[in-house]
Amino acid sequence: MFYPKVIEKVILCRSQHSKVANFVILSSELSPTQRFLCQSCSQQYSSSNIMMVKCGQLQYLLDNYQREKIKQFDSIFLSNIRSLEQFIDQINSIKTKTNEQLDSLLSISNKAIQMLIDEISSYSFYEELEKLISNKIFIIDSIKIVETMKTILLDWNFKVNLIWDQFKNYSEFRDSKKLIEILKKNINDDVELVQSQPIIKIESYLDFPSKNQQKWRMQSLNSFKWDFSYNRFIQTKYQIKFPNNNKNEMLYILDGVILRCQNSLLHQEELQQLNNIEQIQYLKWIGDYGQNKQRIGRWAATWNGEVLQEVGGIYNNGEKQGFWKEPISNYWAKAKAYQIGEYKNNVKRGFWKFIYKDQDIGGGEYNVSGEKNGIWIELSEGFFNDSQVTYKGKYKNGKKNDKWETFVVHNGNTKMIGGGQYDTLGVKYGLWIDISKEFQTDQYVTYQGQFQNGRRVGQWKIFYSRFNPSDDKMDELIGGGFYDQGAQGLKVGQWIDISNGFNNDAYVTYHGQYILGQKVGRWDIYYRRSFEKQNELIGGGLYDENGSGNKIKNWIELADGFKDFSQVIYQGQYINGKKVGRWEIKQRYDDLDSFEKIGGGQYDEANPGMKVGDWIEISDEFNRTSQVMYYAKYKNGKKVGECKIMYKYDFSDLPSLMQNIHTLIKYGLLVEEDVTMKKETKQGNGQIFLLDLKINYRYFNKENIKMEEKLEPGLLHRSQTTIQRMNGGGSYDQEGEGNKVGKWIDICEGYSTQAQIIYDGEYKNGKKAARWKIKHRNCADETFVEIGGGAYDEYGIKFGNWTDISDEFKNSSQIILNGQYENGKKKGMWTILYQRRSNTNYLEIGGGVYDQENYGLKHGKWIQLSEGFSNSSQLVLKGEYKKGQKVGLWESCFRERIDNPFQLIGQGCYDQGSQSIKNGIWTEPIGGFWDETQIISKGKYSFSKKIGVWVEKKRARGNVGSFQNLREIVYDD
Repeated sequence: MFYPKVIEKVILCRSQHSKVANFVILSSELSPTQRFLCQSCSQQYSSSNIMMVKCGQLQYLLDNYQREKIKQFDSIFLSNIRSLEQFIDQINSIKTKTNEQLDSLLSISNKAIQMLIDEISSYSFYEELEKLISNKIFIIDSIKIVETMKTILLDWNFKVNLIWDQFKNYSEFRDSKKLIEILKKNINDDVELVQSQPIIKIESYLDFPSKNQQKWRMQSLNSFKWDFSYNRFIQTKYQIKFPNNNKNEMLYILDGVILRCQNSLLHQEELQQLNNIEQIQYLKWIGDYGQNKQRIGRWAATWNGEVLQEVGGIYNNGEKQGFWKEPISNYWAKAKAYQIGEYKNNVKRGFWKFIYKDQDIGGGEYNVSGEKNGIWIELSEGFFNDSQVTYKGKYKNGKKNDKWETFVVHNGNTKMIGGGQYDTLGVKYGLWIDISKEFQTDQYVTYQGQFQNGRRVGQWKIFYSRFNPSDDKMDELIGGGFYDQGAQGLKVGQWIDISNGFNNDAYVTYHGQYILGQKVGRWDIYYRRSFEKQNELIGGGLYDENGSGNKIKNWIELADGFKDFSQVIYQGQYINGKKVGRWEIKQRYDDLDSFEKIGGGQYDEANPGMKVGDWIEISDEFNRTSQVMYYAKYKNGKKVGECKIMYKYDFSDLPSLMQNIHTLIKYGLLVEEDVTMKKETKQGNGQIFLLDLKINYRYFNKENIKMEEKLEPGLLHRSQTTIQRMNGGGSYDQEGEGNKVGKWIDICEGYSTQAQIIYDGEYKNGKKAARWKIKHRNCADETFVEIGGGAYDEYGIKFGNWTDISDEFKNSSQIILNGQYENGKKKGMWTILYQRRSNTNYLEIGGGVYDQENYGLKHGKWIQLSEGFSNSSQLVLKGEYKKGQKVGLWESCFRERIDNPFQLIGQGCYDQGSQSIKNGIWTEPIGGFWDETQIISKGKYSFSKKIGVWVEKKRARGNVGSFQNLREIVYDD
């Protein structure tokens, strides 16, 4: 009875000659009508990498798919159609008794039948093609089908009853009324039936050209991400996948999940490769393209689904024009700084400034040629909250000139920490003090030495600086060596290098020899624990002697992020710089312990550097309180099949810690009432036999640990006990693409004792799909409780109602956000809720409205939480937005306890303009305004720049309103 029927009568070529389309371009970058080409127009794409199929072939496949849909649902629709046909028979029997009323009933009923037939039989070629291109899988939206059927029948029921009231006394009324009740019951029964139906996939009908015709290659890259638990950078690896012959299309992949897809085949612009993992995930630009495939009109930026306030500007035929606000190149969650100024024909002109936390922190002038000129204050490449480094100096026609100085903000003070001279060509010369790439609050590492013609020469020293309680800087020489005196600036001779992320908790140095910039011979790795003086030889190995810089033979390497609380090493062999054979992952908890194997696997002998077979790996954030392990299988260097995620509780650090139980209590692992010791027996030589120790961990299960071995004199020991609980996992595809597929339980980044969060849902070809649940537990002996979640569409984009968690969600900062997404952007009212402890109710604490227009900008009254909001730092900001910009009075309010009211501690005014500019007298909290450290600063702003005298005041916890002067800081007018 039902047959496939295309809604569109004629599909024309996208050109203006109105010819019938013969081919379809399979690209999500084009609008539906722009994907179709006639025979002649298709010739211009015959040699390109654009994927095309014949319209007839594609329609044949879609018709087959539609037949499957009909086959699955025809019985449901037929039963309702037959009931309607019986109703028509009843109406016909009484038609002679009525005229116009019954004609109306017949018309309404016939129309309902036709609508039901159209609903199950008809499909839009454009819409089905859109789904096909985006995900290669068609999923029947069963609920939508039945909901449409329900709407048709309820509308029919309403219209019928309006007429029916006029002739309820007819004899045929009772039989017809029964049919109406049957149809109403069928509506609810059909919903339940359809929900149980299997999903139809079109994969079985369509072999996509990209699978067979397009060859892709993969490039592995390193980036960083931030470990919020321990406030440190950790390295992570991701892949970029692109066609062999060009980079007009890029897929960014992290651990089997497609983070981003870029495509420029159909736009006249080059793809810019992104290297910042957060920008890859969260930064999106939205706007329009003109007929010439160039950007036009206003473009705006979104970050993790939220429109960045007033970020963006106007394009005219692909060129930036007028006022623009842009994120800095290193923009991420802890580096939300912007540059603001004017473009003319895509060239920066006039004064540009840098804005950070609504304050003017730098900038300078561009000349008519778009070159920097005059005095500038620039941000360092690695600028972020904990590394507020700026460079101040002079430009001349786009080149740095004369003296430049390096500054850092430390404890609210701006200190000069380095600098040197540039010649007239913009080349460094003479004595310089450079900062390290990882320079930040606890990593004050500087390099001191001479430049000649822009290259380092002679001896260079590496210093590590710390600040005492009086804020005085103390320098310690930690490394260095020599550069050649030639023009190459290469390291030569004996050197002491430092590790990435070097600081007091990661005091790691590398000792060895360079020849013409390449490491050769034996290199040793030394580690020194915090505040100790003795270095420990902890690793190392050999580089070949031919100057290639390749590692060879046996090596012991330190894991990225090696620190006092995360002592992990890798041990195995290299051949020509690539890992081969068996590699083991080892860990220890304390300097006195030996390293013990916790994981590892095999590198292919035939293809060195490629993982194969079963592996046990650790997470990027692995440390003492975040011991996350992955059990996976590799094939040709990519994960395949099942992967298990385990959270390991290992007590092997207790031998040293148990010498002082109070240390455990201090670390939050034990409370006094949880420790019970039974029967200690002291021997004459000082040995202690501990017969039974019972520890009730708040974060672990109860364990009985018995000691039966002889112990070393004067020490308290116990045997090692390990508990492992599976938290999650899922599967990678079997084709070797490394994509996550099917059901998964993912863990949050930085999963630890203080942040046990999992995500429960489904992947399709590396993208999240359908509904995902967010679950949390406070400690390991609790079950996970659902606290949030929502749905992803077929593109992996959030839509509909969602409950998100905050970026820094953890036990001490349990914050959720409720609202709606549309096309991945927040819209309408969003509510912020907070609970102090698990198993209590979430209470509303803030929120506001995202405008339905203007790209979803914040608008109207808002209450938002401060950065770092937690149980011990409950600070909120109250004020008004106008088209995404803060305007008028904004207040800072604080409370020490959840049952206390918020109290005003600071305020100030923004201009009513369009740039969130601070002006006039302001009182604002400094830092996170913790329970124990409550400091405010009061002074004057002029166009978001501090001027004159600012007074800092401090108060003790509990002394509401009683602030005492701390110090004064004078800023230039």
